[in-house]
Amino acid sequence: MTTSRSPGVGGSSPEEPIRRSISELMGEAPGERPHLCLECGKTFRLISSLKKHLRIHTGEKPYPCTVCGRRFRESGALKTHLRIHTGEKPYSCSDCGTQFRHLDGLRKHRRTHTGEKPYVCSICGKRLSRLQHLKHHQRIHTGERPCCCPLCHRGFKDPASLRKHLRTAFSFFFNSKLKCGDDYTTEVTSFHGLKKTNNVCENTFL
Repeated sequence: MTTSRSPGVGGSSPEEPIRRSISELMGEAPGERPHLCLECGKTFRLISSLKKHLRIHTGEKPYPCTVCGRRFRESGALKTHLRIHTGEKPYSCSDCGTQFRHLDGLRKHRRTHTGEKPYVCSICGKRLSRLQHLKHHQRIHTGERPCCCPLCHRGFKDPASLRKHLRTAFSFFFNSKLKCGDDYTTEVTSFHGLKKTNNVCENTFL
């Protein structure tokens, strides 16, 4: 998908009025974010940022992992992913020394020391330290249980509750140690076991 268009009257492109309107709505000075995505209307200061963004729409992932073959839209995401294979954890907590593969993990961890809880439930006002925790909490109010046990079909509000259920009720199925983080999809592969696929690195453990 390309954003190039033939110039209109006076040398301006046909999407110029759209771009100008978006900038005005966002309170930006004309020309501050001149590069427009014609798919979703988002604007960018740099053409390189627009090119990276367009991969969301095209599905292009030009950066493959040489270890496992997983592909990424940006080189930075590939660099972070490679730390799963190398074990590198360059970010350390200054309070307790816990190490992390990426800066976002450290930022989230820091809230356990500072007590910061920036995410607020709009229904009951409870404050939580992570957006994912807020999403799971809100299911208490909505009754949503999207994580389904593949063996008994009981629903759970989050992956952690499902894993606890599997270990307790079906320990004879669920007898291998989970690795590589804590975001898993679990499915039945046979009567004798479960396949656990890590949604972060897509490794599979039997």
